[in-house]
Amino acid sequence: MCCHALWLGWFERNRVREGELRRDACWLAHGVQIRVEEWKKKDVQSLHSARRPICKWEKPASGRVKVNCDAAYDASTGNGGWGCVVRDDDGDVVSARRGRVEYLMSALHGELIGAIHGAQAAADLGVGHVIVETDAVEVVQAVYSQDFYLSPVAFLVEELRGLLEMN
Repeated sequence: MCCHALWLGWFERNRVREGELRRDACWLAHGVQIRVEEWKKKDVQSLHSARRPICKWEKPASGRVKVNCDAAYDASTGNGGWGCVVRDDDGDVVSARRGRVEYLMSALHGELIGAIHGAQAAADLGVGHVIVETDAVEVVQAVYSQDFYLSPVAFLVEELRGLLEMN
């Protein structure tokens, strides 16, 4: 905090030396206060990220497959892509799929398409017990709740639910 206060004082001295109008001491105090708040936020964020456990991929239980799916979305063009990997209980890749999608409405739209293709890949393998992993919290909420019943992607949510119920 001291170093930042000195730097702001030096910066203000240079401004006045170059012919600009001098600002009052409140400006200096406010500048230091803002910087201290920013540092506090960064400290809190680093503490939270340090406490966050490291999650590693784990093999599914015996007789099950795990589908990992993800998607990308470019809001400026509405284009995106999806991918999924199906692994067996040994951790070996059994199937992998990917695709490109145009005219996406949102990132959720792309994530749902990726999850559907992943569930379909497992169904095509004839597997009865499927675990679907995704980093999209909204996809999980959509499957386990009725919150997306009136959403523009409700038909995709229902399709994913149907595939998961069958498997």
